[in-house]
Amino acid sequence: MELIGLTSLLSLPWTLKVLWSPLIDRYGWTKWGHYKFWIVLMQSLMGITIAVCAFLNLEANFIVLLVGMLVAITFAATQDIATDALAIEILKPSERGFGNSIQGAGGYLGAILGGGVILILLDTLGWTRSLLIMALIVILL
Repeated sequence: MELIGLTSLLSLPWTLKVLWSPLIDRYGWTKWGHYKFWIVLMQSLMGITIAVCAFLNLEANFIVLLVGMLVAITFAATQDIATDALAIEILKPSERGFGNSIQGAGGYLGAILGGGVILILLDTLGWTRSLLIMALIVILL
């Protein structure tokens, strides 16, 4: 499939998130806490988007799936903005280096374990069930 090269565009939100990070810093619903609002909202929207993508046929709807994944990754990048800002807000300056290390290590560990688990699920349960499980885990977190 010649469209597979377009998957490299999925990293674009992580590169461009600096463009909308000032909006995340400026706007939020303070009832939940400024950054907690963004974290919960983005996590929920990411789970819903993954659930919708679970019902797409890979071969027949590859472009739609690619757009859906781009949207989900944009939600993840936006959540990362809020998570980093919340960490800076909560941690003392002397704790930020260690906190950042833990946050980075947790991200890599999550990607390794999550990526491995989803590959096993894909092989045993198939596309739809695997993505629905992923969406459920994302929403529960």
